[in-house]
Amino acid sequence: SLTGTDVDESTLSGVPPTGPAGGSLAGTYPNPTLAPDSVTGAEIAADSVGSSEIAQSVVGADELDTVHEHFSAVTNITDTTAHDGSWGFTTQTVACGLGEDLLSVSVDWTDDNGHNEAAFGGVNTINRAVDPETATVRTGFDGGGGAADPAQFQVVATCIF
Repeated sequence: SLTGTDVDESTLSGVPPTGPAGGSLAGTYPNPTLAPDSVTGAEIAADSVGSSEIAQSVVGADELDTVHEHFSAVTNITDTTAHDGSWGFTTQTVACGLGEDLLSVSVDWTDDNGHNEAAFGGVNTINRAVDPETATVRTGFDGGGGAADPAQFQVVATCIF
């Protein structure tokens, strides 16, 4: 039988290896591949994979996390005289659940007093440094009714977990 001491290594130059790959590799020469589950998140540097490295249509809904909606408390907003251009403004904060990431926020007008002068004024702050993540939204209303008949809204956080 032939052993390593019987082979003159200088005669092997240019001879490719043969047989199955081992360790964290699969397949055979000249196209070995990584074995399934041989690379984990710990081996991938942060922000090293961008959208240009992901082929189109390879990530579908089953690869995404679960989306949740969270609602703030119902908030009253008042305006004394309808349609006078003098808006009443207020803010409300909404939070995701623990461990969730905030994707977006919106406003759900639960009662606008039958007027169309209810507005999403923008996002004042988004705080991703806390868990759960929060967003504070500003709203405006020019529909009258005063304190006796306020408009009402909830802020909606769309979050992913």
